Amino acid sequence: MAAWRFAVMAALALTLSACVSLPGPIGGSAGFKNDPALRGLWYGKTDKDGDAAYYHVLPNADNTTTIVGVGASNDDKGGWGVLTVTTAVLGDNHYINAREVFEDGKPKSDPENPDTWYSGLYRLDGDVLTIYTFDEKKVAAEVRAKHIAGTITQGRFGDSVAITADAAHIDKWLASSGAVGLFTPLFKMYRVKEPVLPAAR
Repeated sequence: MAAWRFAVMAALALTLSACVSLPGPIGGSAGFKNDPALRGLWYGKTDKDGDAAYYHVLPNADNTTTIVGVGASNDDKGGWGVLTVTTAVLGDNHYINAREVFEDGKPKSDPENPDTWYSGLYRLDGDVLTIYTFDEKKVAAEVRAKHIAGTITQGRFGDSVAITADAAHIDKWLASSGAVGLFTPLFKMYRVKEPVLPAAR
């Protein structure tokens, strides 16, 4: 089961299955700080569906970031959406939290969980940004081993894991060097560089 993914269908969408859930955003105890390396324009395309979009990453003064996604499909309807994002560094690991706030100009929220943040790990290698999602089987193994507090619910298509630890314990858990092994690659984005314009005549 996919945990969460960036995708653009008719608009920018951020989705999270019930496979792994957290009580709050990653970094809630350590604190959030914008990553200046993410600023700029990015292009991404999903491997599974081929949905493509441009992502304008705009840091704010309050250590949140606004991401405006604009669909780049060949369909008549492209779509656009807005995410509010926070980032945190725990140990050597970089994490991202996001929630969708607008889709095609309309406010977007989860009426049952209005404060839900969707979280993952990211790595920046030059001009390639890779987003990683939780591997629910590995996270379930961590809960069974009592490395982190949580509950496991068996479902028809696999386990659903709910982490119940507080922010301090979650941040400590995800600060270890082994924490990267709890994630699996999900999506890549590529930095769009400023074009070289011809010299004025």
